[in-house]
Amino acid sequence: MKSNYLIIFTLLTSLLIGACEKPNPPAPTPPPIDVEQDTIFELLWATRMDMEKEIVNLANGISYKEWFIYSGDLGNPPTIMAFNKETGNKDWTLIFDQLPGYEIDYMFLSGNFLLARNSCMVFAINLESQKLVWSVNIKNMNMRLGTMNLASNNKLYLEADFGFHSTSQVQHLFEFDVVNGDYKIVYSISHDTVGSKEISPPVYVSIDNKNIIIFNEYPNADSPPEDDLQNIVAIDLDNGELIWRTESFTENFYSNALHPPIIYDNRIGYMLIMGSLM
Repeated sequence: MKSNYLIIFTLLTSLLIGACEKPNPPAPTPPPIDVEQDTIFELLWATRMDMEKEIVNLANGISYKEWFIYSGDLGNPPTIMAFNKETGNKDWTLIFDQLPGYEIDYMFLSGNFLLARNSCMVFAINLESQKLVWSVNIKNMNMRLGTMNLASNNKLYLEADFGFHSTSQVQHLFEFDVVNGDYKIVYSISHDTVGSKEISPPVYVSIDNKNIIIFNEYPNADSPPEDDLQNIVAIDLDNGELIWRTESFTENFYSNALHPPIIYDNRIGYMLIMGSLM
């Protein structure tokens, strides 16, 4: 009997406590915001590079006249495809299967010349005639092709390694004439007791009638970025002589080996590092 009273007392107590509690207030409804939204971008068209499969595309696209030009798929022979800017339609495709190597991974535009690189070759395509103009097989020189850029002096620069990741490594910086493909080596640096070497693409600048290229140089490219040093090197293109070298300016941390330095207001820009040119 006492147990029944206890159960009834517990139930009544629970009901009284629940009755005293205030219910949770309803979540407020935010007032509508009347904001006029301006259209910043409008999608005009969308297309696929290949309707049958997905594409792994490595090179940057090129804008030329009425086309966007892109390279082909990973593993394809050197290929470029031209998409109409107005419609998105693929207007034409060029396949250069006479060239050794596979997909294009660097492209630059100089006039109507498309300058490209794959794992073996550096070559130029005349976009007006849609013909291969010149090609140079760097792989046949027993070299591994590295980064490439078109500098403001309208010269194409490529870094390439002999004996990559070995004690016999030598890294060369090639300069190409974009019209005929004539080339020369403007700088070389060899493996030493510090380690393998690496340089970035150069930037071109003219100072006091001197034609100068400036680039990053890494004394031990095999080490992690946080452990390596970075130098800045300036070379006179007319005679190949070293103008100056600033060593270890990043205090045991290098910026990048993929892009050239930035020249602005007679200064060299490296991430957050600024240094006077001359």
